[in-house]
Amino acid sequence: MNEDAVQIGSPDAAAWQRYRLIADNSSDVVYQTAKDGRIAWIQPTVTALLGWKPEDVRGIPARTLVHPDDLDNVNRLRVTVYDGAELDDVPCRFRTASGGYRTCMVRARPLRDESGEVVGAVMTLKDAHEQAAILRALTTLSQGTAVLVRAKEERALLQHMCDTIIEAGKYRFAWYGRRLDDVGKSIVPVAQAGGDWGPLRDADISWGGSSDGLGPSGRALRTGTTEVVADIENEPSGVPWRAPFIRYGTRSSVALPVRVQDEIDGVLVVYAEEPEAFDGLAVGLMEDLAADLGFGLARLRDVDALDQSRHEAEVQREQMRATLDSQLDPFVLFTALRDGDGHLYDLQFVEANQAALDANLATRDELLGRTFLEQYPGLMEHGPMAQYLNCVETGEPVILDDYFYPNEVLGERQRYDIRAVRTGDGMALTWRDVTPRYRAMQAISASERRYRVLAENASDVVWEIDDEGNFVWVSESVTRVLGWIPDQLLGRSSLDIIHADERARAAANRDRVLTGEVVEDEFRMLRPDGSTRWMALRAHAVTMNGEVTRIAALRDIQDEVLQRDELARVLRHDPLTGLANRGVVLQRITRQLEETQEVGGAACVLCIDVDGLGRINEALTNEAGNAVLISIAESIVDEVGDPDLVGRGTGDEFLVTIAEVDGSAEVADLAERIRAAGRRTIAYRHHEVTPSLSVGVALVAEVRDPEEVLQVAALAVRRARADGGDRVAFVDPRMAEEAGREIALESAIRSGLRNGEFVPWLQPIVALETHEVVGYEALVRWIRPGLPPVSPDEFLPLAARTGLITQIDDAVKEASIRLLAELPEELFIAVNVASASLARRAHSKWVIGLLERENVDPRRLHLEVTETTLLGDMEPVRAEMEALAGAGVQWYVDDFGTGYSSISHLRDLPIAGLKLDMSFTLAMAAGDPKAAQLSQALAGLAADLKLDTVAEGVETDDAESLASTMGWRHGQGWLYGRPQPPETWMRH
Repeated sequence: MNEDAVQIGSPDAAAWQRYRLIADNSSDVVYQTAKDGRIAWIQPTVTALLGWKPEDVRGIPARTLVHPDDLDNVNRLRVTVYDGAELDDVPCRFRTASGGYRTCMVRARPLRDESGEVVGAVMTLKDAHEQAAILRALTTLSQGTAVLVRAKEERALLQHMCDTIIEAGKYRFAWYGRRLDDVGKSIVPVAQAGGDWGPLRDADISWGGSSDGLGPSGRALRTGTTEVVADIENEPSGVPWRAPFIRYGTRSSVALPVRVQDEIDGVLVVYAEEPEAFDGLAVGLMEDLAADLGFGLARLRDVDALDQSRHEAEVQREQMRATLDSQLDPFVLFTALRDGDGHLYDLQFVEANQAALDANLATRDELLGRTFLEQYPGLMEHGPMAQYLNCVETGEPVILDDYFYPNEVLGERQRYDIRAVRTGDGMALTWRDVTPRYRAMQAISASERRYRVLAENASDVVWEIDDEGNFVWVSESVTRVLGWIPDQLLGRSSLDIIHADERARAAANRDRVLTGEVVEDEFRMLRPDGSTRWMALRAHAVTMNGEVTRIAALRDIQDEVLQRDELARVLRHDPLTGLANRGVVLQRITRQLEETQEVGGAACVLCIDVDGLGRINEALTNEAGNAVLISIAESIVDEVGDPDLVGRGTGDEFLVTIAEVDGSAEVADLAERIRAAGRRTIAYRHHEVTPSLSVGVALVAEVRDPEEVLQVAALAVRRARADGGDRVAFVDPRMAEEAGREIALESAIRSGLRNGEFVPWLQPIVALETHEVVGYEALVRWIRPGLPPVSPDEFLPLAARTGLITQIDDAVKEASIRLLAELPEELFIAVNVASASLARRAHSKWVIGLLERENVDPRRLHLEVTETTLLGDMEPVRAEMEALAGAGVQWYVDDFGTGYSSISHLRDLPIAGLKLDMSFTLAMAAGDPKAAQLSQALAGLAADLKLDTVAEGVETDDAESLASTMGWRHGQGWLYGRPQPPETWMRH
């Protein structure tokens, strides 16, 4: 077991309690999650860091507090911890109570039960927001400086600067406004980046003293000083620019006056989605950027002032260098070194702070200009050089923790935490020598092992018994621990001071000791006043002076047992209502099904859902919703009469288990009483809330899987909600039967994926002009041994609902790429890609890796997406498409003409071709004039955009002739062949 892992019920539990007390008084946030990922408890420090009260977040899934873009990190934490390992310093952004996000470094440790099984996790959050803001601003400054060097024209300079701020700093919006000396003292935007910014388009912005000049940009120009809005939520609601901030998804901003030869020329304004993106050192770096921009404008306007500007630039560079030198960690900037073909082969030092110079045992003149591999020759073979080069080429950051490297400069083996990000055609790198931390942790681990050995062999009480089990000798410590005087016990049976309920077990253990066995157990020991205390006992026979005697060593575990019982109670009960959790309810259902089966009766499960709880949370906060849940839980317990029959399900569900039901009428009466009781009015502050309940009833007469029973009850609740809510519904047998079929089908799909049963069949794609086969489309088929192939219509809808579609996608893509390696090089294969697959950040890297492994030209792989895929969150989709297109993969829009995608997608995304939906082809062949007109228009659009075209559904010679006449270049359909196994086409 990992030494940092906490084992519930072990001697480490007391140490764990001490750790919690220490954490309560630190600036970090410590919380514990159960196995389902919900927060079981959390330290009060969460209020200072994130603004939440502990009761706000207890019971909710921890992943709901994480920024969507960081969920991959959370999944990596979860998988690692539940495998029994641990992670340190993983960056994640956590949602604050005010709605923004704060960057934290996460440490994760597994939490184990008595058997050693991982049942949860302990997480520690350390604030890293300011460090992230500084690195973000520094990256922006670095790339912004490069823009100044290349600028040839003033307007282009301003636009490129705004673009660079968005691309390098990942800020929400940036614009540059020039002040006018007109009557209204107007600010005229002359450059902007980040999309359409409504306030900039619709408002009159001024730098005068009127209401139009009260915003940050107006104040910055009027006063000549930087204006920072740390968090718009803290601004008064009457501030005129507050509403546009919130409406366009921004929480903080910085407005920077830009001076050209000591005169204020305009203002550079940058907005961020999260609060406090501009504070401390980050503001200073952004001010350096504004000063550099003023220098750039002056250079373009007045060549005669170049010498003065150069002096000012040198001063600014010295200021930036002083800023870098103030950092404790080393920081260096590299530029890329490429050969004549543009291939990246090394990096060259172009800037370094004093900490970096010290770490390299070099002066600035000695280090700058050297290459990375000259300074560290072992980086390519024994170090992360490949990751650094990939960072420059792809923009993927390098994050290495506790990285071991035999440092050639220092001549020592060292361990480092390393971070690197791309800056233009180069890289920014910072690192921290954690060798002392590693050695200290090793020393602590050794100390902990020694402590554990001592603790396991230390005892609070020791006694000796004779062959009859009577006390021969008792240590003096028995008085301090149990209140007995040793003389009171001598000659008495050792069973006399053990609780009556445990004496039979103790007697059996005593007999085993008398025969020479070693016995370990826990007992309640009686004190003289009749109270008890839990003690851990280890008894065995030893030989002293040639005689055999029996020694028992006892350790006080009273606090441990109480903590263990409390933790077990927490793990088995909902922290909000105190009701049993879902796992306990499942155990109750299993037990009741077995009992009712023996007497031939029926068991019943009620699933109770609170109607419209989400609206209550939105209108009155989550605290009001929690008050509603607590009140309803009390009402349900009152009606049922036994709290042991009531439990908490997921979300806003409650579960009631009832055994020995006489009939449905009795159940219906109870369900109606619960529904009626739930409608009582609940007072919350100055508001009154009257909730309603939907109750689903499942009557079960045979032994079944308890999860299946809850699924049946959930179906009944779904029916009640579908009928308007505030009602009772018994399960519809057809719904249960359909759910059973879906469950069976989902299980079969999972099994088929494990057994490799999802394979591509190929349908040819031909050139309409030459009738030659130019490629194939891979269409998935489910091939089960001894059974006919399964049509995609029978399994793809369920696979999409359950998330299995991504695994099916991957199986088809992997098999298709292997087929490409066998087919002639002039042929391609087209594969459909689901939107869920594109939402995964690692998808493109995985596909490129497969192509490289099989030595397949990426241009031979065509990936097809439907129009509806382009309607959702476009940022992750765009990133994946561009990454694959950059490697050479061709993108096609499938079923074109039937969706709602914007024509702009054909312009903005790396689309190589369109596939006409077969409904157009069939209608056109049937003589539909509108279908023919639309088909011809789409072919013309594709030709204008220089896109390839494929007409689907070509089944007749007439359809082929029409498609060719209208300008479609390729055809696909039954006229050329139906989908067949790959080997069928390879034999041709």
